[in-house]
Amino acid sequence: MNYIRFIFSRNLLVSATVLTSILTAHADIADEARNLIDSGDYRSALSLLEPNAKGAGPKVAMLMGECLFLDGDYTAAVPWLEEARRKGLPEASLLLGRIAFLNYDFDKATSHYAAYRKAGSPGIANQDIDPDAFQSQLTTAEGFLERVEDIVILDSIAVSDENLLRTFRLPASAGSLIESDAIPFDDARSQASMAFVSESGDFMMWAQPDDEGYSRLIESYRLTDGSWDKPQYLPVELNGSGHTDYPFMMPDGTTLYFASDGDGSIGGYDIFVASRDASTGEFMQPQNLGFPYNSPFDDYLMAIDEENGIGWWVTDRNRLDNKLTVYVYRLNELRHNLSPDDDDITDRARIASIAATQPEGADLRMPDIDTAGASPLEKADFHLPMPRNREYTTFSDFRNKQAADTMRKYLERSKAYNKECESLAEARRRYASHPSDSQAAEIRRLEASTAESRSALRRLRSDIYRLELNRD
Repeated sequence: MNYIRFIFSRNLLVSATVLTSILTAHADIADEARNLIDSGDYRSALSLLEPNAKGAGPKVAMLMGECLFLDGDYTAAVPWLEEARRKGLPEASLLLGRIAFLNYDFDKATSHYAAYRKAGSPGIANQDIDPDAFQSQLTTAEGFLERVEDIVILDSIAVSDENLLRTFRLPASAGSLIESDAIPFDDARSQASMAFVSESGDFMMWAQPDDEGYSRLIESYRLTDGSWDKPQYLPVELNGSGHTDYPFMMPDGTTLYFASDGDGSIGGYDIFVASRDASTGEFMQPQNLGFPYNSPFDDYLMAIDEENGIGWWVTDRNRLDNKLTVYVYRLNELRHNLSPDDDDITDRARIASIAATQPEGADLRMPDIDTAGASPLEKADFHLPMPRNREYTTFSDFRNKQAADTMRKYLERSKAYNKECESLAEARRRYASHPSDSQAAEIRRLEASTAESRSALRRLRSDIYRLELNRD
């Protein structure tokens, strides 16, 4: 009998030891996954969690759900978050509510957020998950459902980021959207995403980071001698919280469309409109365009073609693989909103179907747009100031073949330099959020590389002038 008791007790001890070992291993995995998630390395976190996820308990289930959520795989995140919620982690309700919001199920989002608050609003470790912002965006979006504009969408175009600006077929009267490398300022060429140029070519607006790293709108005017005035940041009314970018100024010089992910956005970039007092240059408080133009995802770069009565805007709401969607729609003379009581109001807000926006008998033909008179800035291959107030803009301007070849090398090196600057800016942003020795080393490497590229660009530019002007 004593022998039997000994064996039984020993088995219990072994089982408890094994269980403790398993729990410790799961705790170590959870801690390591937490660090990976907080550093933004979601794929590595998933690779670590997946082999140990089944039956590992609510904490690992929550981490799986959070990781998939942050990686953008909302469908796969739901069962893990549901499991974590059932097993007593109310913070899972917050992410379930966010996923419902992203699917325009505002009632379900409200219910999940209420459950999260009822549990005492437990904290979420990841700083990219902001309960207050989530609730604010839901409240704003619910208000937008009361005024969904009734528009006729003529077309939707899937386009890669590098081909985006070429998709906008604008007449000269609307101004031009140009690539950043055509902006006549070195900092802007390396930091801006694009720029707007007026029909006359005498006004330009773009965005670039300020001293705190926030993207801010900037404008400049061409002076009478052909040079450009010192760029000036636009006032705080436009450059408030968050990042601001993608400007488009109407021909009246007073109506500005732009994108912001700050206050008033329902998620990511939203498109806003602001009016400028022509006499003072001051802007009125910007207004969010609401539905269907904006969504819980990124919506930006609204361009209006009054001459042909159409508008264009960009969105990533359709979550296409490495593609953006450009919607082309017919302008309304006066804004007309759909009835909030319409059964399909949510589908119209999210643009579930383009056909649903096209009433029977509507003119769906795309106008024949004459883009031949577009701004010279858009046509230019580059902008190289020369003596006597001249400017080279194409390779045919060169008299010396070696100078033209050197210009090609200069432009290629400039593109590489711009990418280095983008990588450096991104590394600095990551370091500001999650400092680490490896990130600091990467910043030092990129700083050295960009400094070397700047020196090489200066040498190439000097060689261009030396060869073209026959300087020894």
